[in-house]
Order: sequence, then structure tokens, then C-alpha cells
Amino acid sequence: MSNLDFMGRIAESKIQEAMEEGKFDDLPGKGKPLVFDDDPMTPPHLRIANRILRNANVLPEWVQILRDIESEQKQAMELRCKYIRENGKWAARLAKHAEKPGTAVQYAQWHSKSRASYLALLKRINGSILKYTLVAPSTAQPIRSYKLDQTMAAYDAEVPDNSEVSSQ
Repeated sequence: MSNLDFMGRIAESKIQEAMEEGKFDDLPGKGKPLVFDDDPMTPPHLRIANRILRNANVLPEWVQILRDIESEQKQAMELRCKYIRENGKWAARLAKHAEKPGTAVQYAQWHSKSRASYLALLKRINGSILKYTLVAPSTAQPIRSYKLDQTMAAYDAEVPDNSEVSSQ
């Protein structure tokens, strides 16, 4: 048995005796949770700055980026749903006005612009995910980037180019 084990046992028995005698009963804050204001892993010179930022409700950069990513992902989902609905309206319009060449041109422009807009949003989200990966602590939950080829193939299946349908 080492000296540390022996000392640990003595300390533990002294603490147990004091608890039995009620010496810890009148301590301030009894029954309240312990609050650790300072992260022991943060260097001492940064703790004051972190406390000031926390009191001002300023989030760490990686948490703010995570919130932005979640917001952008929701925006991407809403945009995709919007384009699916609009594409359905365009398909009905193209079927109704098949003989008008201007309608097909307008649709082709809309389809191209909406697809490019959705792809740009996905790329922006992937950029945010990369930034998050670089600044977040290693213990943070990783986020998967969009696989653009697969995601856009699924988009194209849900928002098909109806200009071929109208020209047949």
C-alpha cells in the first residue's frame, strides 16, 4: 500500500467522522446545487472574458454557427417544399397553355433559377458546416455535410423539368 492510498483512507475516515458529528450541517448553501462559474479547462486569462460574454448572453462562436446551420437547414427544407408546389403549378400551366411558346420559356427560366438557388443554399450550408467543424470543440456533435450530387438528384426527382413534357 502506497502513502497516497494510506493518506486517502485517513482523509476519508476524517470526513466520515465529521459528517456523523454534524459538522457539515450548517454550511452556507446546504441543499443547493454547486455552481461552477469557471470552466477548469479554460486558461485563467480567458475566464474573465468568458464570464463577461456569458453575462452579456453572447454565445460561443461554434454554438452560434450551429444555430445558423439549423436555421439554414430549415430554410432549405422550406425552399424545397415551395419549389415542389410551384413546379406543380407550372406543370398545370404548361399543360393548359402548351401552344404558347412564351410559357415554356418562362418555365425554363424559373426552373433553372430555382434549381441554382437551391444548390447555392446547400453549398452555403456546407460552408457553414465546415466552419463549425473547424471551430467547435472536439466533444461537439459532428454534422454531416450535404452530398450535393445525391441531394440534387433527389431534388430533380421531386422538381422535374416539365419543359420536355410540354413540348411533346
